[in-house]
Amino acid sequence: MAYEIGTADGYTDLLDRLVLFLTDPTRTDTDDPDIDELVAIDDNVGSGEPSQAWTLLSSEDNRDSSGSGELNDVYLMGPGLSGTDEIYVWLDTYSDEGDDYYNWRIAGMTGYAAGQDISLQPGVTQGRLPRMLMWQNPIPYWFLGNGRRFVVIAKISGVYEMCYGGFCLPYGLPTQFPYPLCIGGSACPTTTIAQHRYSSLTDNHRGFVNPYGQAGTIIQGTFDTTSYYSTLKVLQGTSWIGMYGKAAESIQTTNIVWPYANSTYVTYNYDYYFSFSRQMRENIDGSYPIFPTIIMIENPSNHILGELQGCFAVPGYGGISAEDTFDIDGDTYIAFPIIPNATAEDFMAIKKE
Repeated sequence: MAYEIGTADGYTDLLDRLVLFLTDPTRTDTDDPDIDELVAIDDNVGSGEPSQAWTLLSSEDNRDSSGSGELNDVYLMGPGLSGTDEIYVWLDTYSDEGDDYYNWRIAGMTGYAAGQDISLQPGVTQGRLPRMLMWQNPIPYWFLGNGRRFVVIAKISGVYEMCYGGFCLPYGLPTQFPYPLCIGGSACPTTTIAQHRYSSLTDNHRGFVNPYGQAGTIIQGTFDTTSYYSTLKVLQGTSWIGMYGKAAESIQTTNIVWPYANSTYVTYNYDYYFSFSRQMRENIDGSYPIFPTIIMIENPSNHILGELQGCFAVPGYGGISAEDTFDIDGDTYIAFPIIPNATAEDFMAIKKE
């Protein structure tokens, strides 16, 4: 797999860099002084294996000569590990200088119709789209990628924004989960201006591994409206489902990401709410236990879809801090808080691979 660590010159440059990371297997860390580490996306064609590089299908650059403006309608297609999949993800920037926000929107599709508006694309994500809330200043970033999915972590002041685009690792056969598409972000703001800023402290500003939102099947025809909000949307069959671990209700037991929320609870007993993150501690030797982040849904019946690849739950006890690295069996993990003002139960880790 591939990863990149560096610093972008604002929110549109970050999207430029993500596109290059996913589509260009020839890049090296000497190409750009703002790249600290780079393992390029795999291009194994010479060895007879399929390339993991994504294809940029189209984009619209509306920036002027000074760099101001938006990078819109970025359509990407991942080949999957086999090289024969067609995994469609869309990204878009939007901003308002007067209201001081500079953000991304993320969506997924089951196909691509050139020339059509994103809202009319086949199987496009429904309901309020997940976002990343950023700024126009330098942004330290971490990318993970392969042919199936990408993960972005971006540091905005002391806040860590994140997104996930592509397939999860399904717990089942392709006939059971033929297109396990997941679209995640760090926010699902309403029309309230303050909720579109990275400084927002509202509940709907939280990372996709412990999502905020409304659970349940989303009605078609609600593209990026204020209804059906969630920081993680998954495609089950032909229907988009909103995930939620944190919402207006006190306890969530369905459409969740384990282990941040689970179905073992006593009604309204907060000692069991988020039981993993509130009770799990560091290992006896001081090292950190990690757990896969598993998508659990109830449509059409209770079942486990799979896990968010490269994203792990880690308890924040034992002195763990943002950007801490630790090794397990030769693999390196990096810890990040998933909400502003995070406490011990609000951490995740990505696997540097």
